[in-house]
Amino acid sequence: NWAAMPAALRNVANIQCENCHGPGSQHAFSLGSTNLISTSFAAGNCAQCHDSLTHHFRNAEWNNSRHAVATRSPTGAGRGGCVGCHSAIGFADRMNGVSSPRTDYEAITCAACHDPHDATNPHQLRKVADVKLMDNKTTVTEGGNAKLCMNCHMARRDAVTYVETTAGSSHFGPHYSCQTDMLMGVNAITYGKEIPSSAHRHVAEEACLTCHMQEAESSPAFTHAGGHTFNMKWDNGTNTIELTEACVQCHGEIEEFNFKRQDFDGNGIVEGVQTEVHGVLNKLGRLLPPIGDPAVDITAAYTKQQLRAAWNYKFVEEDGSFGIHNLSYAVGLLKASIADLTGDAN
Repeated sequence: NWAAMPAALRNVANIQCENCHGPGSQHAFSLGSTNLISTSFAAGNCAQCHDSLTHHFRNAEWNNSRHAVATRSPTGAGRGGCVGCHSAIGFADRMNGVSSPRTDYEAITCAACHDPHDATNPHQLRKVADVKLMDNKTTVTEGGNAKLCMNCHMARRDAVTYVETTAGSSHFGPHYSCQTDMLMGVNAITYGKEIPSSAHRHVAEEACLTCHMQEAESSPAFTHAGGHTFNMKWDNGTNTIELTEACVQCHGEIEEFNFKRQDFDGNGIVEGVQTEVHGVLNKLGRLLPPIGDPAVDITAAYTKQQLRAAWNYKFVEEDGSFGIHNLSYAVGLLKASIADLTGDAN
């Protein structure tokens, strides 16, 4: 039908400015004043079309993501260094190279990652360029479109410099969400050792997206996991549904992420990998103040030796996957820290 329309009608028959910006006659009469047209990063703009189940489900997925509930505290005046990840508006400015990003609050909405005015990149993503990590030596060149995610999901500090120059406190560590560093197997305290990495960084061509954005239309977890929820599993109150389809291609028929590999924590029982990593974390935690307690409470009283181990503890903890992103590196770091604190190389 569109092809059969008169040319003049075709020009107003697709997704036009006013679909998103509202009535624009005053904007046009003023020769383009942006003060006379509505501008918003709100997800509701996109939801007008992309929120109509069962076929248009992007907004329903996003509503069940953690991106939809971004906190307000890292936004507002004086938060220019935070909004580049914590606000949709700030992230868009950062990706566009704006030196002083806007500090307004907005959850991580569609327009944070997708540029509605530019189709240069796949899926209208704002940026898919290589990403330089904060260790000042690693540039991520692989990962496809997931390189957009890596701009925020990284440690914001160079581990070695930070640990040696920073006193312990309740805020000590890699500043949350260090998934890219973990996946790449970099930016932790290695004690001069070669800590091996698992193969996920190489076999998952789209890195984060390969697993976290699996299609789930045929799953009971539809709109609660996979896609733009970025969730890997969903607890429906009766049981937990885990999206393992991306895993079975290499690991065979597994139904949960916490599958058995070997006894990493040395308790004589081979348990699931995530259980084992928790076990090694607890072993390291008991060696850090308060000694004997697996909970780690980092304070200014920590020695440099303890802070090195504490960085690795927080690095594994803040990654949040407990071995799934990079099992070899996670376990290797924790064991190296335990060996340094105890003097037992075994």
